[in-house]
Amino acid sequence: MASVPVLNDEQVVYLRSLRAVKRVSCNRIRYTEEFKGHCMERYFNGDSPAVIFREAGLDSAIIGYKRIERCIARWRKEGYGIAGKGGTMTDGEADDGIYKSESARKTTSGGDLRDTLIAQQVHRIDELERELKRMRKRCHLLEVRLEEERHVTVGRDSVETRRA
Repeated sequence: MASVPVLNDEQVVYLRSLRAVKRVSCNRIRYTEEFKGHCMERYFNGDSPAVIFREAGLDSAIIGYKRIERCIARWRKEGYGIAGKGGTMTDGEADDGIYKSESARKTTSGGDLRDTLIAQQVHRIDELERELKRMRKRCHLLEVRLEEERHVTVGRDSVETRRA
């Protein structure tokens, strides 16, 4: 069984600064009830767990993807994200970025945290580039389909013109 990543002191300090984190030690992270509810609501609405955690400052490069998967599975079993269970967000709270860490936006003197943030950004850029590639492919397929429909319509119009 694979072990979860052990967090170093700098990562622990960083994670403690996040609003989504209730408590943290070098090998365990406890999340707030509000974050659990918010996370599962978004998950059930189709958002990627990795994206939800990343937007809260909890990138898989820091906490490990396995930890994210386990949280989702555990919270799902516990019923979070279902009406009445877990914390729910008030209108607009999620959009206000309350789970985004202030320290995630600040520069620090520690090189390790900077490296982690750069790795997060590289990962996000790769993710966006893949999404862009998928969207371009879909756009191309829709353009081809539209062009085919135009040819069929033009063909029908010319047949109807000849009949008249």
